[in-house]
Amino acid sequence: MAYSDLKKLKKEEIKDITKVEVDNLVVGGDLFAQSAFEFLSEKYPEQVTKILTKDILSKETSQFLGPNILRGEANIAFLKSAFEYAEIEETTEAPKFYKDMKFKPFGGRSKSEKLQWGEEFYTGPGANYNLEKLFPFIKSDEFYNKLTESRLELLYSKVFKDEDHWVIECTNGTQIYTKKLVWADSPWKFYEEFKGKEKLSNEFIEFVESTKTPCALHVKLELDKEVTDQRETLLVPLSYTHEWGHFICEFSEYDEEKKVQIGEFLTFIDTNDTNEEDISKKIRLLKRNLEKIFPKFKEINAREFIVLTENTHSLSFDDTFSLESQDFLGDVFFVSSSAPFYYEENKSGSSADSCVELSHLARGLKILSQMKSFLS
Repeated sequence: MAYSDLKKLKKEEIKDITKVEVDNLVVGGDLFAQSAFEFLSEKYPEQVTKILTKDILSKETSQFLGPNILRGEANIAFLKSAFEYAEIEETTEAPKFYKDMKFKPFGGRSKSEKLQWGEEFYTGPGANYNLEKLFPFIKSDEFYNKLTESRLELLYSKVFKDEDHWVIECTNGTQIYTKKLVWADSPWKFYEEFKGKEKLSNEFIEFVESTKTPCALHVKLELDKEVTDQRETLLVPLSYTHEWGHFICEFSEYDEEKKVQIGEFLTFIDTNDTNEEDISKKIRLLKRNLEKIFPKFKEINAREFIVLTENTHSLSFDDTFSLESQDFLGDVFFVSSSAPFYYEENKSGSSADSCVELSHLARGLKILSQMKSFLS
């Protein structure tokens, strides 16, 4: 969700209640949500399937924000085994951190500034992959026309159950009644907005509490000249005197035809530090550091795109919890990189053993495949 949309959430006035009924509802707008929508609309063509999101849904915006989220031995191994066709190729350049006017590898004699929440993940080995092989629909104009027609551009504010329907109430008063709910946003947001928490199991509550994350600030710069030929993941500290964490940076190859190099930057911030002044300060720090590290940056024009997400990829999970035994949530399917698995961890012969350590892209893909299998 864009920063401007977060502010709108507080400004929109509650209007008269309007009731909308659908058979299937997907909440969220990322690639996992879009894939869930594609599956449901093809699986149940005679039913009404809608997607609820403020995100812009298009071929151009269908990508994962920020630096590469396929890294870590377990995650890479899983994709190589389950999605071999996605052209998984491990990177040879190890991530580096900036200190004493140089980029240095992790694990050497020099130590980086203290790593904050979520940053250690980006110090591990990464792998490239073909996004269109994982999500073939992103090549289809027909799919995005259908997706746009089915989009409900609203902000949700409440979730509750009314007999055999799940109800998503939006800030403008619209109440969406659905028989089947696919929650592709953070499970924490479901719990936060759910009215009737006493009906949820303690195990489910413990799980969603473990998935809560800071906000993620994404900055994308389109540079009209090449700033650097470094392709490894780079961690640049926001400060050398305060423990403010790092901007995690990646630069694309320079596109000679389009005359552009893309810089992707990510930093994690506390939910209490998301006002416009705090965000502007962090972006200024990023630009000042880029000017110091890459002298060419001062002479280059850049288009900037800024997105603040309330939640990001979770890091730790209690995977002894399973949705299989949660009768009350029987028609809710969580699909995201922070969602619970569908099988019980202690089942003999389960495929769980190979998935305990999955996170980010790998976890999201595993859970998406479980959801599709469960409904097939």
